[in-house]
Amino acid sequence: MKRLLPIALFLLFTLVCAQAQTSDEVFNQAQQAYLNQDYEKAFKLYKQSADAGNPEAMHNVAVMLIQPVGCVQNVKMAIDYYVKASQAGYNPSTYNLGHMNYMGNLNGKVNKPVAAKFFQMAADNGHPESAHYLGLMYEAGDGVPQDNTKAIHYMRIAATKGNIPLSKALLGFMLTDFTRSEEEVREGVDFLLQARTRMTSPEIDFAIAIEYDHGGHMPLDVLKAIQYYKRAADDGNVYAMRRYALLHLSETAPQCNPVLGVRYLKRAMDKGDLPAKAVYAYLLDVGKFMPKNKALALKNYQETYDAGGKSMTWYNLMLLLCDQTVPGHNPQKAVEIVKEMAATDERANEIYNSTLNEVKLSMPDFKDYIEDMKIPLSVRQNRPKIKQNTL
Repeated sequence: MKRLLPIALFLLFTLVCAQAQTSDEVFNQAQQAYLNQDYEKAFKLYKQSADAGNPEAMHNVAVMLIQPVGCVQNVKMAIDYYVKASQAGYNPSTYNLGHMNYMGNLNGKVNKPVAAKFFQMAADNGHPESAHYLGLMYEAGDGVPQDNTKAIHYMRIAATKGNIPLSKALLGFMLTDFTRSEEEVREGVDFLLQARTRMTSPEIDFAIAIEYDHGGHMPLDVLKAIQYYKRAADDGNVYAMRRYALLHLSETAPQCNPVLGVRYLKRAMDKGDLPAKAVYAYLLDVGKFMPKNKALALKNYQETYDAGGKSMTWYNLMLLLCDQTVPGHNPQKAVEIVKEMAATDERANEIYNSTLNEVKLSMPDFKDYIEDMKIPLSVRQNRPKIKQNTL
């Protein structure tokens, strides 16, 4: 009996190896049949290999059952095969289970907490697409508690292990948030630059431009800032249009071109950008880079004020309303504007508590005016508008 036991174990081991080899051979045959577009044969062979324990075959059976290809659609059976493959450690199946719960493909039911569990299983095993979705969920607090640290952790897995351009872009945005350290911001800009080589995005260009423009975390490089602002502006980013225009109007930026500046300022105005409209009104008001036209300046100030740009235009609007040489001037309306702004603006309150004649009124310097229109590094208006949930 003692001699028979080793022989029995050897025969059992030989049988298992033969089955495993057969499963792999059948899988390869299924692959070839699929390439030959013989989908019914491919499905049968995939199923045979799957039932013999091949996780990739299980995954393929599930995919074909859902589409359906080469078989009758059977979502329940597909999920069973996805679960078996996932339990065997096959990341794509785990990801698909997460994605189906995330998007509501399981009988129309969305279950994001369950989706997060599947994504985490695969992400912790190094699956980039799962890490991408999980990073988004943690950043937004979508189905999981909001956690920026975890969001960055998982998006980093997606960006580095998967080399996914969108993940690089989103990680770049996360790391260039004004609350991050200088080291993180530099790393974030590097990810944005990497993403930019693989995808076109005005938001990415705009974010890179901001860093070069301000020089707070990256070396100050106005020429590079102008280059990226122009890319973003030409691709439709309104904030980039405005800032690109202001750099050309500042007369201190290298290779500035006021004619180009006015052109892009008008583009931003046409897109509804109130600060751009306020600057345009100011240029008309003082006759800088274009003929002076106080009546048109008054019109643009008033439109900006009425559209919600009160803090940007009330003072200059008030001055023109008090100027008797300007067609459409209206001192009484100027008093009403000052009265309205007095509650929130110290300068307006000072004027209101005296009289318009007692206060020395003058236009602000152009340089100071456009400086007020700059986009602060802390204002993240460049949050990506690209589709975040599509890889």
